Amino acid sequence: SNSTKGEKNDYLRLKRENEQYMIEMQNLREANEDLAMREKQYRSELETLLDSHQQLKDHLEKVSSESRMKNEENKRLKTHYEDKMKDLTAANKKLSDAYQKGRDDMAKKDDEINILMDKIAQMNNEAAMSKRNSSETEVRVKVEWLTGENNKLKEDILKLQQLLESNQKEYANKLELAEKQKQDALAKVQSDDTE
Repeated sequence: SNSTKGEKNDYLRLKRENEQYMIEMQNLREANEDLAMREKQYRSELETLLDSHQQLKDHLEKVSSESRMKNEENKRLKTHYEDKMKDLTAANKKLSDAYQKGRDDMAKKDDEINILMDKIAQMNNEAAMSKRNSSETEVRVKVEWLTGENNKLKEDILKLQQLLESNQKEYANKLELAEKQKQDALAKVQSDDTE
């Protein structure tokens, strides 16, 4: 009958949409893996920055213990430190830019996830209506299976969102720590110069 044919068409359309959602979920997973790789790179850059910062701090402590050096030597060390601080500032800027790009990527991915969740909700509503109107057991069973698959997709999307938010907080904390260490080093140098 036409009613049965319409229900089968609904099922085929739902099946095609479900396959598209599976492709979109794979794209989301790949984007998250790419974000994880970038996080690893940012972490490596941050560790390099902190190592450089520690070397600078050790160097400044040594300078402080040799405070009786000639005035000309002290000027040279101060210039050397200022050059080091320029390098450190440039490294901080690079890390900050990379972090901002990661955050922008995550915001874009959040938008894509919200659109996908809206599509799944709409599809589930259509599946529920199809299920109520169905007079054929086979169609009803397949629609129920598709609904279950879509619920699993929703769970995967929620996990991805939580991972993205966790990464975002971790980046922010590490940048804040690096900035504090830079300010502490600056304060130390200004104190040495006063002496």
